Amino acid sequence: MKKMVFALFLLTAFYFIVFIGLGLSKDYKWSDMDWDNSGMVSVFEVMDAVDIGLRKSAKGCREYYSLKDGLPVKEVCSE
Repeated sequence: MKKMVFALFLLTAFYFIVFIGLGLSKDYKWSDMDWDNSGMVSVFEVMDAVDIGLRKSAKGCREYYSLKDGLPVKEVCSE
C-alpha cells in the first residue's frame, strides 16, 4: 500500500513538473502569464501557458489566444 501511494505521489509530481516545464518553455514574459490579472503568476497559470498561443494583433500588440478555439485570452501593448 505504501508503495502504491508513493508511486501515485511520484506520478503526480512528474505531471506537474512536465507541465510547468512546458509552460516555461514558451518564452512568454513572466508578467504576461498572469492570465487572470491578479498581480501574481501562479503555478497553474504557468501550466495554462501550454494551451495558449501568441500572435500580433491588428494594433501591433501581443495577443495571447487559446489554442483550442482561437479566442483571445489577453492582449498586451507596449507603452
